[in-house]
Amino acid sequence: MELTKIGEYIAQIPKILVMLEQVLEGFSGMNQRWLNTDEASRHLTLSSSKITKMLNVTLIEGTHYYKREGKNIFDRDALDKWIVYPTANSLDYQSTNDIVTDVLRGI
Repeated sequence: MELTKIGEYIAQIPKILVMLEQVLEGFSGMNQRWLNTDEASRHLTLSSSKITKMLNVTLIEGTHYYKREGKNIFDRDALDKWIVYPTANSLDYQSTNDIVTDVLRGI
């Protein structure tokens, strides 16, 4: 191998290290159970705005996510179950507010 090629490879090491750090950052959150909205959107490969629109319609508070200090905290395990069985833990796309309103009308 020529010295020129070795020098080129050595010059690429800092760039490779940055790329490895980015990959490791992506893996660091893979085992955490609780996710914020951005992490949940990446996990489900949906936009953050789509996740927000799904709250209390498709995703159920107390099952798929919880509100803490004004933030939505998502349960990765519940989201994974929802992906595999979309209607098992959902409200068949009827919002919680709609269900409560229907129940209260019947009283």
